[in-house]
Amino acid sequence: MNYIRASVGSVIWPKLFGTYELELNPGVEQLVRWQPDVIVNAGAAEGYFAVGMAFRCPQARIEAFELMAVGRQLVAKLATKNQVLDRVGIHEGLDPEQLRRFLEPATRPAIVLDVEGYELELLRPEINPVLTRSFILLENHVVDGQSTTDEIRRRFTATHRIHEVPILPRGQHHLPARVRWMATLGFWPGLTALLDEGRGDSPPWFVMEPIDGGGNGTGLPE
Repeated sequence: MNYIRASVGSVIWPKLFGTYELELNPGVEQLVRWQPDVIVNAGAAEGYFAVGMAFRCPQARIEAFELMAVGRQLVAKLATKNQVLDRVGIHEGLDPEQLRRFLEPATRPAIVLDVEGYELELLRPEINPVLTRSFILLENHVVDGQSTTDEIRRRFTATHRIHEVPILPRGQHHLPARVRWMATLGFWPGLTALLDEGRGDSPPWFVMEPIDGGGNGTGLPE
């Protein structure tokens, strides 16, 4: 992607350096290989995943949801910069009925969620059966002192291969080659601060591929 010089709800430098949420790189590649035709991205911020998925999945329609007006404006700017605006819908809030409406017509639906605990409301397969055949890339959160991981796993363990992705400490080897030389000149302490995403002891991500949803056998090991 050609990136913009702004971010919403997260620091910009890891995105410019190419290290942002690098733990998810295998899961992102898994999603790309799955070849979705519709991707709903809620908590889109300035469009890192929404535009990134449009860039990597030219066959897909992206529906990006972001509550902050400045975020929606930046999604449009980033999508325009990368010439994918015609395939990126930009919306405000997402509720379970909207999620069903966008996913149900899709042959290979996918979801990318970072919604600060609202995943417990959105991801309810008992009222939205299309979720059982949707690829889901999820950032879990802590709600009322408890991680959402156990409940999400309970809801989807019968229908999905669930791969848990823990947060990794950043090292010099994570830097892209074009800037790795900076670490060798003694700049690494400063770069460490720039690459810190402030996640602390956050719960792990889930990469969830449907067992019977038309997958092509590219799932990560459980």
